[in-house]
Amino acid sequence: MQDQGSNEAPKKSAKAEHSATQKKGCSCGCEPEAVYVAELHQDHARILPSLSELGETICFARNQHCILGASLCMPELEGNSGYFSGGNCDTDMHLDTTQWRYAYTVHEQHQNRGTFIGLEFFDAQHRALFRTFLTPDSEKQDFQALVHSFYRRTVHVDEMAGWHRMGELTRTGKNKYGSISSNFIKRDPWSAPLASWQNHTTPNEMGFSGELPLAHTLLLDASEENQELTITTTGSFGRMALSFAPQTVEKSQVGWLYAGAESRALRLNLSAVSSYWIGACSSENSIYSYLEAVDAFGDLILRITSANADSYRYWQSLAKSMSLRPDSKQSKMRD
Repeated sequence: MQDQGSNEAPKKSAKAEHSATQKKGCSCGCEPEAVYVAELHQDHARILPSLSELGETICFARNQHCILGASLCMPELEGNSGYFSGGNCDTDMHLDTTQWRYAYTVHEQHQNRGTFIGLEFFDAQHRALFRTFLTPDSEKQDFQALVHSFYRRTVHVDEMAGWHRMGELTRTGKNKYGSISSNFIKRDPWSAPLASWQNHTTPNEMGFSGELPLAHTLLLDASEENQELTITTTGSFGRMALSFAPQTVEKSQVGWLYAGAESRALRLNLSAVSSYWIGACSSENSIYSYLEAVDAFGDLILRITSANADSYRYWQSLAKSMSLRPDSKQSKMRD
């Protein structure tokens, strides 16, 4: 496949460039020892469908307040006009690339964590939107062919100084948790748009203050009861939903919540949650319960979904016991 545009493929090998560009640190604080970066052409209609051919990779998606990641085989993505959708037994993706402005391949070597090689996508302000990198089980030759086909230019490491990269998805404490592996949870996620997105109100829905520890408590309960949930996050990247059975739930001193599951990880900025909304919704002859975390602008940060139709009743009772003053429902917007 020929390169798009007039730029030729890099004459230097990745190894040579890797050795030539040293970096002391970047804005995400990951402090890699060395890094190689190359910008790719913005041909999402050809790049994104190719990701399903890479085998098992680790993918991250984020909005301003939440990062969700998993070790998975990317579903086959189809679409046009900037919108690409796909799903499999435990993953559901709807990627909106209309705000994606930059695509890079990034090679990083960490002293204690090994080497990371993958793709990173950013908006016009170089804020991270979506990231995927290789695992030992990935098809590395297919990845190299993809990068060669869409290569645009080599990026000097100094350009990364102002980038807002994806950030970390590692636990804050030392508790044992489910590590990233190929042992996926096999279940269809309940991640279709809620009917309430088309209606101003939802039956049985109640709002509560974001200061309540609802997300933390629900994930802890699910961990103790071995309960499987679906976690959905949405933002400028689009929407991603993953089946999620929490094994470890930790709260950091700076207000971030970490949840680890088998092949899954979540990081949520609790201080950004302005309100929680708990209710039930029906879809295809089934009823499921949900909790949504919403920021001060009414944008959805995170949704936790349970296939148990009665969970929302318990969640609402739990929230009432924490605070007897539910929020008045103001302008609630969903992505």
